[in-house]
Amino acid sequence: MGRRWRRGLLGSTLAGLATAACGSQPGPPVSNPGAAVQAAPSAAAVAARAPVAAGAAPLRLWSVEEGRAGLVVAASVPSLDRSLTTAAELARPVSPMPIDPQSLRALLLGQVGLPPDASQALDAGSPIGAVLVTIQPGRDPGVALAVGARSGELAEKAVAALGRVVSRRGEARQVENAAGGRIWLWRSGDVVVIADSAEALERGGRLALEARRGGAEDATAVFYPDAIARHAGTDVQIALGRASALVTEGDPASQEIQRDFLSRVADAQTGEIALRLDAVKGITIAARLHARPGSTLARDAREATPAVIDPLLLRGDDIVAVGGSSYGSFAMRAMQVQRQRIAASQAPGAAAALRFMDAVMASDGGQMSIVLRGMSGLVLDGVNGIKDAAAAAKLQAALLGLDKAAITVLAGGSGAAPPEIIAIKKEKIGKIQALTYSMRFDVKGSASAERGPDFARALGTEKLDGAAAVIGTRLVFATGPDAKARLAALAAGGAPPAKKVPPPDLAAAVAESTGRDGFFFADLARLAPRFAAVAPGPQAAALARLKTPIPIHGTYGGDGKGDVMTFELRLPKAAFTGLGAALQTVMGMGGPS
Repeated sequence: MGRRWRRGLLGSTLAGLATAACGSQPGPPVSNPGAAVQAAPSAAAVAARAPVAAGAAPLRLWSVEEGRAGLVVAASVPSLDRSLTTAAELARPVSPMPIDPQSLRALLLGQVGLPPDASQALDAGSPIGAVLVTIQPGRDPGVALAVGARSGELAEKAVAALGRVVSRRGEARQVENAAGGRIWLWRSGDVVVIADSAEALERGGRLALEARRGGAEDATAVFYPDAIARHAGTDVQIALGRASALVTEGDPASQEIQRDFLSRVADAQTGEIALRLDAVKGITIAARLHARPGSTLARDAREATPAVIDPLLLRGDDIVAVGGSSYGSFAMRAMQVQRQRIAASQAPGAAAALRFMDAVMASDGGQMSIVLRGMSGLVLDGVNGIKDAAAAAKLQAALLGLDKAAITVLAGGSGAAPPEIIAIKKEKIGKIQALTYSMRFDVKGSASAERGPDFARALGTEKLDGAAAVIGTRLVFATGPDAKARLAALAAGGAPPAKKVPPPDLAAAVAESTGRDGFFFADLARLAPRFAAVAPGPQAAALARLKTPIPIHGTYGGDGKGDVMTFELRLPKAAFTGLGAALQTVMGMGGPS
């Protein structure tokens, strides 16, 4: 059998094992009763009739140490029972029909056609482990999976239910199902190890056993970059060079920043994806990069500095999205690259732009926060921290020294067509001296002629007003139609007294995310009008009127020790209520056109 066909068989088998392990509820009848697997014979009967492959020596499973070099991916599910129960609870607001774990099990059992006998034998309350291992260059990696049974006898019963034993190599057995597909099996006590080839079982069987582990997370997958590169006939550094060569978007400065980010990814000894399901907190997806000792990534992880969202911005009932971060080495490196670009520029205004950039870098207070407001248009406020009063005075002078030419130079580092500066002037707003400006985006120059109008609709306008000032030890800016009024409000303490409390979903997200280097929050329901502007239609228009929040938030940060950098995305339970409302809205419109 070809490897692709065997993988299809393995996928069906694993799905069947996983779902069968969750309970005894039988699935729908098998459509072809003649092909159904009969009741499992005794272990003695299986052993007695299983032929030994001619000339085949007993299969020796490699030790964990022997197989480690070829390990590409290792995955673990501590308790499928627990995960399905929690997933069903979270999905209730989204599903148009009642949903529970039993219905999920029955659905998957019916798809695979696994005999009900096997559902009694396997134990998905115990951990499941799976691995992907290299076999040889030019050949697809092999798959091995380890799943527990409720007892050794029931493990043997589950093995027999999977098909007819056609050959043996010591304790390893090759099984053929009614359709002629073959897989390899091996028992270790009450655990069944399944592989798509003898070589995969040999190299990955004990690794799959090792991958069976408990824990609070519902699923984890660990990736090994060195093994992945070796399997592809290269190494990580050569692969990094090839990936860097593909970076062609943007100007040279922005390309250098992109390559700098790629180098940090290549600094990872392992990468890890984890899933946590919580009936109260929702779903959390985490990505972890485990740094190579002494690498740039290790330095970033060691420099952990918690982000603090400026309280000036966490006020008002019109917040759509919030973001903030501390300034680590990567952010400073990005500013250094832009400074080099400006220093090399011969354009008018470059000198004033360079003075401003130097003042920004010298005044670094370690924190940056931004907030997107309103249901349409670009209404964006931001705050950069300044380290002390002396640095604030120098930054204020550099800010007020900017003119049209200087702002054009500063804005020219994105690789897109720079905006046209329509007007710029120094003016007093309340008691503060501010720089105000108006710019127009060349939407056809920054994208294709076809996408230009979409850009303008998403932005809300092709023209953008802004105002910026140094207020105490903050560099504060506001953009949008009422930029000057909002800058004055920020200078006075943020928002009117009745609106000084952030929305509950945002307050909860901020409270859950303390101690991380970066943070973002967004209400997808409030972003819907912007999507509707780009892709108009009756469903989009209906979603744009959605009132039920769909909050999401995420964080990133190092562990302070130089070992791990973690990125997390969370969909809180409230998001599922909002998604359910959105689904009902679309279904009420007759579905997508």
